[in-house]
Amino acid sequence: MILKPVMLRHIIKHLLAGGLCVSLVIALCFVCLDTWYLDHFLPQTQFGSIDLANLNLDEALGRIETQDQPSDFNIVFSTATASISAQASQLGLNFDNQQVLKQHLSNLKQLPVFKRLKLIILSWEQPQHLSTRYRLDRELTTGFVTNLAKTLDQPGSLPQAHLGQTNSPYTLEIESGKLGSVVSVDQTVNAILDQVSTQGSQLTNLGTTTTISQNSSNQIIQPVIFMTDGFILNPIELLKAKQRASQLVGRAIKFETSEARIQTIFSDQDLISVLALPSGFNQTELMALVASKVEPINQSPHDAIFDFDANTLGVFAFQPDLPGIEVDQVKIVQQLISSTNQITTSNPDEAVAPENLVLIFDLPYTATPPQVSLESTNQLGIKELIGFGDSLYAHSIASRIHNVSHATALISGTLVAPGEEFSFNKTIGPVTRATGFKPAYIIQQGRTILGDGGGVCQVSTTLFRAALNAGLDITLRIPHSYRVGYYEQNVKPGIDATVYTGNTDLRFINDTNHYILIFGQTDSKNLSMYFEIYGTSDGRTTQIVDHKTWGSSPAPPAQYIDDPSLPAGVVKRVEHATAGLKTEFTNVIYDKNGQEIHRDTYKSNYIPWAAMYLVGTSQ
Repeated sequence: MILKPVMLRHIIKHLLAGGLCVSLVIALCFVCLDTWYLDHFLPQTQFGSIDLANLNLDEALGRIETQDQPSDFNIVFSTATASISAQASQLGLNFDNQQVLKQHLSNLKQLPVFKRLKLIILSWEQPQHLSTRYRLDRELTTGFVTNLAKTLDQPGSLPQAHLGQTNSPYTLEIESGKLGSVVSVDQTVNAILDQVSTQGSQLTNLGTTTTISQNSSNQIIQPVIFMTDGFILNPIELLKAKQRASQLVGRAIKFETSEARIQTIFSDQDLISVLALPSGFNQTELMALVASKVEPINQSPHDAIFDFDANTLGVFAFQPDLPGIEVDQVKIVQQLISSTNQITTSNPDEAVAPENLVLIFDLPYTATPPQVSLESTNQLGIKELIGFGDSLYAHSIASRIHNVSHATALISGTLVAPGEEFSFNKTIGPVTRATGFKPAYIIQQGRTILGDGGGVCQVSTTLFRAALNAGLDITLRIPHSYRVGYYEQNVKPGIDATVYTGNTDLRFINDTNHYILIFGQTDSKNLSMYFEIYGTSDGRTTQIVDHKTWGSSPAPPAQYIDDPSLPAGVVKRVEHATAGLKTEFTNVIYDKNGQEIHRDTYKSNYIPWAAMYLVGTSQ
């Protein structure tokens, strides 16, 4: 039952006239009255010609839902040089009845209780008139203004630094930036929505007719709001920016795990590309750069797989256990900013030692262990990584790439018993086309010629490095006749091992107390490979020390070799001219207590070598 205002007045008048103490009853009535009108429209509330008295929001909306659609009109977006118009209906013109009614109820709720009761009582005698507002659809309006911006935008650009070639200060370029202007879509949309809401309509005789009260031309004009885009360095800022970027040329920042198995390098080109000039960093570009470097590193954990014949020790399948890796990108960003600032604020006149050109930090990551460990798969002692070696072979021809992959597959999966000597030539077998190898360039008797298996030395060199790292007893290693560029792409000269038929071999003894397993993989896309040696560590560690080079001698004139696989007239360089050089390094092996066990010195005497070009002869 709803207490009619007249009835309530009679009840109160009767109680007071009777002289009864009705304070409690009166208070209760006012509480009920206040509670009712917290979510109902007051008496005498009119929405146009529609009576909303004592209705809740849903009831009120249902009563006015049959009203006419708003009258259409033009919206003109103006600039200093142009005007673009649209019909309001194209932008989703509609009545904003719900928002108007909700706001009215909300305003009433926010009043202090006594003011609200006063307004309730007065509303019995003083009608309240509400009027609707026009509204546009924000999504449609935003879409229109966004398309408009495509024709009006004159983008500027921020100052940028570019290094065309790593470690080459002459290729450093600084763009000073350019000023422009672009449409502020959000501000323009908000402005027109407000205009339409406040000026778009004044409704009379709601429910039957609507009238527009913008201006005599039946349109609303909205200036397009622009904002400045881009930035230009002044001469002093330009000079400072160039000095800042110049200090990064030749520098790099590396993140790696303690085992140096996982790493990522930010080159001088990377560091310069994310500078904001004249100071700071382009955070968007920096985050994108870090994400691109981290993506190949992040991985899910991998369970170990080791399937082998216990009698023959033939390995059918092998996969080491690998932890899940999730790199902390935020920490990398913070370290990059800190280190880059350190480099760029240092004294530019102070020379930097070669070993300090690359700053090295631990890779920040979280590791998730796999469910199946390598140790749990066997009783041979194959449980952990004890040696690692890698190499690069960029610019190799297709047949050489094939041979590297094929030879690696033949070596990978080899088990070597305790005390047994491993022979590369014996393990790989005959290197011929009949055994799957292709012709590529090899060194034979001091000459570069086409021969089956060119590229196999890439594999022996990589395995030599893994054996060095494992601290195994290397019994035979022979250097190449001349320096091969492939083997110096990621290490110093002289850490290579050539193989050929007979005693030109790589051999080492498993001088641990357990079996070792050799596992290798190639990446034919990025032209890199590695060997891992697994076993049981006895705590030994190794270190290459005292690397020396001397006796450099100039390369002879270039050589040109006919190649029937290339079209006539095509000339392709396959080897760079290489100076002769003598090298020496020592590999020191320490026991688990850090005491030196022994040291092995490896010498190489490389003869000078000419650049080699292939000359096409195919017709």
